[in-house]
Amino acid sequence: MAVAALPTNKPQSLQRRGTTTATLIIPSRTGHRRVLQDYFVKAGSANYSDISIGNVTWNRIWDNLVQAILIGDLNSKLGDLGFLRWLGSWIPDFPYPSAADDEDITIARAAAPTRIDAYFRDVTEGDVVGHAVPGGSMASRQFLMVNLNNASAVSATGFFNFDKLDMPVGLNPFTEGTDIVAAGRRMSSAQRFTVYAIAGDFPKAIASKATRVHITDEMIELFTSENSEGLFVDIDAANELAFSLSCLLVFRLPEPYVFEPNRLYTFRGEATYDAANALPAGSLKLFLLGIREYLGAV
Repeated sequence: MAVAALPTNKPQSLQRRGTTTATLIIPSRTGHRRVLQDYFVKAGSANYSDISIGNVTWNRIWDNLVQAILIGDLNSKLGDLGFLRWLGSWIPDFPYPSAADDEDITIARAAAPTRIDAYFRDVTEGDVVGHAVPGGSMASRQFLMVNLNNASAVSATGFFNFDKLDMPVGLNPFTEGTDIVAAGRRMSSAQRFTVYAIAGDFPKAIASKATRVHITDEMIELFTSENSEGLFVDIDAANELAFSLSCLLVFRLPEPYVFEPNRLYTFRGEATYDAANALPAGSLKLFLLGIREYLGAV
């Protein structure tokens, strides 16, 4: 009786790769599907990584921020869970990035870190060639991080806009038009985005600081619909959008909120200005963590 071939990678459920360069590649292998489970970045300063499956960009994720520690070094875990596996522990049917046997998974950081480490599953059973499987490069349902920040410096007390969409080309779930208001984004008619959690990083400039975040669906403010006071992010008191796994901090929605097709959503903040130190452009970051669904053909 013939004996079934043993897997060449043991255990298949947990393989790892690491690098001290700015780019980590989990290479394609004929007959093998690679599923990214978690990755970690040790670095002296914050920056982002663009993660790709084959030639399709999957997400842009910031690491080593001060208040929104989405990705950190190998000790930035909740138990044995890094950022992706933590999301997968509670988001239903979480679609981990899944590369077919002709696709690499590439984590490309904008600046060289101390090191990058990744954990992945090596799958040799089932469909190892399809690109439209859950988490695949052509899947109709994908995890997405919407990254917003302030396009210009904040040098006055009062409202400011999260008016820069910090996303790689092709990932934008919004469609722009002439009816877009300041800080407003209209969902594409062919997409739905379900928000499961929100995070934010709002560093001070001496005494100047962000104090509130406001997100509205058409004319109604989310979370503080009755008085529009907004979410509290004054780090001298508490940033309720802070994120950490090492000591779990998260603004997690008890029921996911759906950004429906064609609706207009606006993103603004409030700040206090000390009359001397502006909050730099791009420094005030707002992250929406959710699942994007394509409602028509991909």
